[in-house]
Amino acid sequence: MSNNVMHPPTSRPVVITIGGIDSSGMAGLHSDIKTVQAMGAHTKVVCSANTVQDYRGVCRVEPTATDIFAEQLKSAIDLSSSLIIKIGMLSSLDQILVIKELLSAVQDKHIIIDPVLSASSGEVFSTDDIKKGIVDHLLPITNLITPNLHEAQALSGINIDSIKSIEEAAKEIISLGAQRVLIKGGHQKEFLATQGDVVADYFHTKVHQFWLNSPYIDTQNSRGTGCAMASSTAAAIALDYSYEDAVVIAKMAINQGLRNSYSVRGQKGPINISQFPNQQQDIPLLTHHYPEKKFSLKEKEELLNFPPATLPNKKNLNTLPQQEPLGLYPIVDKASWLARLLPLGVSTIQLRIKSGSYEKIEQEIYTSIQLAQQYNARLFINDYWQLALKHGAYGVHLGQEDLCDADLQTIKDAGLRLGISTHCHYEVARAMALRPSYIACGPIYHTNTKKMPWIPHGLEGFAYWRTCLSQQTLVAIGGINEDRIENITKQGANGIALISAITQAQDPETMTLNLMKKLDHT
Repeated sequence: MSNNVMHPPTSRPVVITIGGIDSSGMAGLHSDIKTVQAMGAHTKVVCSANTVQDYRGVCRVEPTATDIFAEQLKSAIDLSSSLIIKIGMLSSLDQILVIKELLSAVQDKHIIIDPVLSASSGEVFSTDDIKKGIVDHLLPITNLITPNLHEAQALSGINIDSIKSIEEAAKEIISLGAQRVLIKGGHQKEFLATQGDVVADYFHTKVHQFWLNSPYIDTQNSRGTGCAMASSTAAAIALDYSYEDAVVIAKMAINQGLRNSYSVRGQKGPINISQFPNQQQDIPLLTHHYPEKKFSLKEKEELLNFPPATLPNKKNLNTLPQQEPLGLYPIVDKASWLARLLPLGVSTIQLRIKSGSYEKIEQEIYTSIQLAQQYNARLFINDYWQLALKHGAYGVHLGQEDLCDADLQTIKDAGLRLGISTHCHYEVARAMALRPSYIACGPIYHTNTKKMPWIPHGLEGFAYWRTCLSQQTLVAIGGINEDRIENITKQGANGIALISAITQAQDPETMTLNLMKKLDHT
């Protein structure tokens, strides 16, 4: 899984986009080109049709001749590199057969389909044979399909009138051959009368399902939204993100584009994606179940909102967590480390025990909590949240794999703080849905402490996350040592988590004092 967050400045990957020309310049290939360029990739285009349209609707659609369409696609294909293809409007069954013939033999490819079956103004772009052709010939080679609710209903044959029916439609589309489906929720108010201010997209594979929830952005300027969702996903894939990351990034891009949308001479205009998304307000909240209708994304209603990680002797208000300085944040595996480090002035520390009997682990946790209380320190217990609750710990730290099993509501109700590990956009969106006390971002550099599938962020990558999570307390972790701590602090880290730099030092106490001194001088 990649966690690349910046595109190369002088070399860009390629996305092939197949679709129609929108003479109003708001959707189709026009939207694809603008979106992919803004995301940091380059676009090759294959025109499937020339359309005549304006703000009032579509006047005419002229399909591209099959031989010209085939030549365009052949010209765009480069077998020397991975192919990322975004398919939008198709105007004939022959075009579908051409795509199948030319792409089926390509081994290294990613196909994202935005099944344009009709225009937002109501004009039908797709005949029954085109719809059937997509299902029969393209879905079996499709990595991701991104229908809206109208299209999901048409493709699946399931009447969509509830949250459950959306999930059933997604499952049916997967059974037709697609590897992944993202059902876009932009038309929710037409289908579902009780969903309030939430726009939710549903991602489904055979083994992985989740919802992406964002506030409804009230604007009439939403032309090209469906095209941009698929093409920004394709661009993220081209930039080496996983599909889970890519759909989160695409949702962020759409939110950015809707916020920055504009009208054209007073008439309905397009969304406007101007750059790779990097704003906290655009991050969707990722949940594995659709929220109840009382769920709101405004302020702090119905969200967990863990207390901020202020020092224990400070008043802890149950408000949205703002940036809180955590300072040097050692991660240790024995209570004896707290006895050595807390007297030096360390105010934040984590106990992470990975082996031992349950009785021994409980004793280590109990002793650590007593020491932390003695020195008024913030002690986070890794994983063992039940024991943290039992013995009155300050907080718990959970990895992504532990979030599903932990009783987060009970932890929050007990007043404990919560830290969450994240490595990528998918995990950040999942963490943000819980409003934790802090988010740990890593690995910043290569580390041998723990095997990880993620590429280290580096300073540039961490700077991206600092910008992206501008209102969130952010802890940097992974491969940080005495030589690197000042630079990462200058990037805006609220806490610096270290393991081996302290525990494997020849003189841990002296090393800790040196590290704290470097932080004080930054």
